[in-house]
Amino acid sequence: MSQNLIWSLVLLASSVVFLLLEFFIPSAGMLGIGAVMALFAALFLAYSESLLTGLLMTGGVAIALPMLLIASLRAWPHTPIGRRILNLPPEGEEIPWQSEDGHALELKQLVGRVGKTRTNLLPGGLIEIDGRRYDAVAQGVAVDKGQNVEVYSVEAGKIRVRPTNRHPKQNVAQQPYDNLENLPATSLEELNLEELGDPLS
Repeated sequence: MSQNLIWSLVLLASSVVFLLLEFFIPSAGMLGIGAVMALFAALFLAYSESLLTGLLMTGGVAIALPMLLIASLRAWPHTPIGRRILNLPPEGEEIPWQSEDGHALELKQLVGRVGKTRTNLLPGGLIEIDGRRYDAVAQGVAVDKGQNVEVYSVEAGKIRVRPTNRHPKQNVAQQPYDNLENLPATSLEELNLEELGDPLS
């Protein structure tokens, strides 16, 4: 095996490594540029060895490169940097959309409540309200992770929030009444209406 062929294989392997690292390490494209340069250098040395060697390496790259890119793109959303850029919750965490008794949560009950951002809202991201996590969309501006936000509307199942000076501890426990059957039963005697006196006297 000649020296040119050895260096060509080394550069080809380096190109593959740089390309894989580009998907998992933020480098502002520098690793990608390095991968392309190493690939062209490997092909140049392969053609310098012989035309057949160059053609074989070119064919191998043409077949393997798309497969490598597809595999990397499928794996990228499951990496820490991919989940961070896509504003996905950490691996293994699920966004609860149901209460403990199995009934769907009424998102409209979140209007007016204050939570904290678990990821950057750009404008979409993850927020936490009273220990539960939800997908939310910020109002017009990006909101950094760890900021307090207030739910100002829920439209078509989308929670819309905006930055606020209020603190999540200021949330008032809400007791929704979906229908008249859920209203608390209070007798007239318990209301103590007699203490109000006769308004006509």
